[in-house]
Amino acid sequence: MNIGLRYSGFQQIGPYTAFERDEDGNKLDSTYWGKGVPVRAYGWPEPRLIVRYALNDNNSIKASVTRNNQFIHPVTNSGSSLPTDIWVPSTYLVKPQIAWQYSAGYFRNFADNDYEASVEAYYKRMQNQVEYREGYTPSISDPEEDFVFGKGWAYGAELFLKKNNGKFTGWLGYTLAWTWRKFPDLNDGDKFPAKYDRRHDLGCDRYVRPQ
Repeated sequence: MNIGLRYSGFQQIGPYTAFERDEDGNKLDSTYWGKGVPVRAYGWPEPRLIVRYALNDNNSIKASVTRNNQFIHPVTNSGSSLPTDIWVPSTYLVKPQIAWQYSAGYFRNFADNDYEASVEAYYKRMQNQVEYREGYTPSISDPEEDFVFGKGWAYGAELFLKKNNGKFTGWLGYTLAWTWRKFPDLNDGDKFPAKYDRRHDLGCDRYVRPQ
């Protein structure tokens, strides 16, 4: 069993202006922070737990749970092919993304450890996801004015095979995955696939030992 704990933090400093709005989005008032003035601080612990149980010399099962905080966010527009993707930091308005990930798998070595194989499933729950509002088009205004916030989740399974010894070595992996988002202000509040959702992912690599 491996247990870990760390603490991560992020500090926003001015200049920055936050607006107070009515139900229709009209600006009512504003608060301004000058250059170098602290605006908002974020910080949370990031625990992690990994458990491995050896059934015998060649077979084992593993499980893990981790929490991660992300303070820099890629913001995408799922409904447009325009090059509008940007990276934004956490601010007074844009909260840090928080994710809990759970995984469990079965691992086996065989043929005197010449080969190793595994099958592993995972589930990831995400909060404070960021995307552009519906109907967004690029403008000169502050991008934060066009952000909406919601949640997301991802799950799937991976099959992995690796050859460790011999003239030819390498690995082959296949992942079946789903990645979903749900925003009150997008798609009538119904869930939708994230922009980077990939149902099938096949990867491989090989190495030929010199004579």
